[in-house]
Amino acid sequence: MTATKAKSIPEGFNSVVPFVLLKDTAKAVEFYRKAVCVEVLRQYHTSDGSDGYGDPQIGNSRVRFADASPERK
Repeated sequence: MTATKAKSIPEGFNSVVPFVLLKDTAKAVEFYRKAVCVEVLRQYHTSDGSDGYGDPQIGNSRVRFADASPERK
């Protein structure tokens, strides 16, 4: 029996994914939607309902945006 090898790179991502911490992810996502026509593949919300982070795709590359928080500083 052969073991299944785990993928080190998630499906749809390249080998390096920029993770950008922002003051306001929702505003940044909206700006990039208008400025460079990004497609937002996923958007996540925090417990208070605000945007927590998102995965926009620019061309064939994905980026991860997240709200900066005290835990991430």
